Amino acid sequence: MTTKQTNLLQPKTRGGKALMSTLLTNTRAYLEQAERADTEPLRQFLFSNPERPLIAMGHGGAHSSASYAALLYGANCGLGRVVTPYLANSLSDQTLRNSKLLLVSTSLKNQDAVYIANRMIRVNPEHSCALTMSRDENAIIKRMLQSNPNSVIRHHFERDKGFISVNGTFAYFALLYKAFTGDDDFSHKLALSTDSADNYVYRCADETIAPPDLSQISQFTVLFGSYGEPVAHKMESNMTEAGLASCVISDYRDECHGRFLALSNFISSPNHPQTDCALVLLVTPREESVCRNLLNRLPGRLPVVIIRTDIDTPLGSIDLLYKMSIFTSDFGEKYRHSNPNDPNNLGGIDKRVFRDHVRFQDDFALYGPLSLSAGTPTYTNRFSLNTICSGIDVLGVRFGSIDAAALMAQFDDSPEAAKEQAKIIAPENGYLNNPNHIVSDFLTHRYGTPHYRKQELDRDGAKWYTEWLKWLHGEPADVSLLNSAYINWLGGYLRFTQTADGRITVERVERSAPEHLPQTGLIGGICGEVFGSKYELEKDKQKVKKLAGKKDMKVLKSMTYTDDTILSLAIAKWLLDNPEHSKDSLIDLFRHFANRYQTYSFGRKFQEWVKSSDRAPYGAGSNGSAMRVAPVAWYAHPLGECLALAKTTAEVTHNSPEGIRGAQAVAAAIYLNRTGSSKDEIRSYISQTFGYNLHRTTDEIRPDYAFETACDKSVPESIICFLEAESFMDAVIRAISLGGDTDTMACIAGNIAAATMPVPEDVALACYNKLPQELREILNKWNT
Repeated sequence: MTTKQTNLLQPKTRGGKALMSTLLTNTRAYLEQAERADTEPLRQFLFSNPERPLIAMGHGGAHSSASYAALLYGANCGLGRVVTPYLANSLSDQTLRNSKLLLVSTSLKNQDAVYIANRMIRVNPEHSCALTMSRDENAIIKRMLQSNPNSVIRHHFERDKGFISVNGTFAYFALLYKAFTGDDDFSHKLALSTDSADNYVYRCADETIAPPDLSQISQFTVLFGSYGEPVAHKMESNMTEAGLASCVISDYRDECHGRFLALSNFISSPNHPQTDCALVLLVTPREESVCRNLLNRLPGRLPVVIIRTDIDTPLGSIDLLYKMSIFTSDFGEKYRHSNPNDPNNLGGIDKRVFRDHVRFQDDFALYGPLSLSAGTPTYTNRFSLNTICSGIDVLGVRFGSIDAAALMAQFDDSPEAAKEQAKIIAPENGYLNNPNHIVSDFLTHRYGTPHYRKQELDRDGAKWYTEWLKWLHGEPADVSLLNSAYINWLGGYLRFTQTADGRITVERVERSAPEHLPQTGLIGGICGEVFGSKYELEKDKQKVKKLAGKKDMKVLKSMTYTDDTILSLAIAKWLLDNPEHSKDSLIDLFRHFANRYQTYSFGRKFQEWVKSSDRAPYGAGSNGSAMRVAPVAWYAHPLGECLALAKTTAEVTHNSPEGIRGAQAVAAAIYLNRTGSSKDEIRSYISQTFGYNLHRTTDEIRPDYAFETACDKSVPESIICFLEAESFMDAVIRAISLGGDTDTMACIAGNIAAATMPVPEDVALACYNKLPQELREILNKWNT
């Protein structure tokens, strides 16, 4: 390579897909696996009935493998022809019956493979074979095996997935090479160097002229002969499918019949002082003379890429394939700054939209295969008929794919998610047509786990998402279910309205705080939990304990609400909406909110209970019953009702004496504090009624205290934090500084304290603003 490399930018891996250059380092391993493979069934199919021509078929990247099969069949047996499954419809049923049919398809799932496989089964099952890497027993594989037990040949290779087939193509070429030649020791005959200079030369036709930088080339003419033909097909596929450059392929002599004028005119025209075209020569020993003669007659300034092999056998195709792949990798990664294995998609067009939705079967069903004697059906101008558009406008954003629009509902309410959604709707980023990249770039992993809304969809109960899809497709949908989802949209949420004529309209609503946010009540537990969330998983507990004595603390971005707040507000909703206060309705609410907000630190046993079909309690004695009980203390009157409701809320999960005792003690402490009892009276009642030792100080507890979730070992300590506190923040900081279950203990202490000690206004607002709209509305309704 004689040009300066301009790789200032580095291509990035996306969605876990490796760089093409990385995949190529595994080529030898794939060839060696093919050497060990049993290719006798494939060999038997290829060499039996040699008087029959072979029609080899492959779609997309598999077309080059089918081309290799046709080439070797023509060199060893009889006539071989390669066609795509679509162009196979240009062949009559009789032609297919008189031939052998080979289909190369990695999965045998897409509509091209399914269409031609069904035709093979119908027309010529006895002489049909599908070469695949699929392990699945999908419907088409079952049908082929039923029609002919020998018609499916599988060789499974563990390979990295990507946008273009890299390792899979080497596997198919190697299997076909071994099947045709019988050579099972060929990988060592190939150098497989990763050094660019060992694989190709970039120069001008006149070697004395320096070529332009490869980054300026956007069009390639690829010339081939003999063993280069399938490699030319693969290069055209790689370059175009990866969006790197346009490619035209031709054999050497056909180029001489006028095709050379395209290159010559671009180079020689005064209107093109710098060409963007280059010639690629795939050279075996058989083409050296014609290549030399061709180069001598082309304009000297023409950029040329020479990819050459010294091997004059079918193995030469694999050698050229590897060298061509190195060039494609270099061109994409170093000069286009794009990974061919997962390329840039600036237009945002989802490949699946074309692959899966541009159907051809209707045409074939109407007209059938080409035939000189076929009758002419009544002509219908189907080209001008309106087709179903796969795109949709949502609030002024044009999504080219409904699937992409649907994914917007899987984002949570966080500021980070709003920024990610903003990136998606910016047309220049290429996501509006590309749901695959939305998933890989934003929804697959976030802090090690998917967005909680994505996880919600993976469990039962997300009926709203079905209605969302219906609405996107223009179908009638349940507005109440849609609104119950509070679909997050660019920092706000979507609200749906059904008009008198049945249409459903949508608007984006900004989240806002009430004009007067109460500084007492449930907001105290919410703020306590938010402060404590930062320290719950802190490994250095001494660092946490050093918070003792602090008078104030700021609400940080890293702090969040968790399961304490979610389940507390679930109980608040239960008290407001269910006058009977039935356990079944509370269980339904717990499960609903746990599914919707499942990444927010719910305990392991609670999560297992939510997933289970068994609604019975699981006897927990942990502080989960105490952390959520606060609404009961503000709702009930007198104290007896408070204790009874606290027991009910505990029993649905924590039906142990310890779990019930913890919930009742916290509810009683809040109730007594809000109804005017002194701290000494509260201490006395809780100690006598529940047996807790409240005659300790936080300074005595702190040195030896460790993380505890049991009610009996965390509830008393939380109550003591309130009893010692001089302010709301003092109570919360004391609870955190013990170094235990910081979010729950701060929540409990904050709930008790906030009955008489106001939460600072700025703290209350900051913590309120962390809540999603659904929880805000429950709290707002509770406060009114």
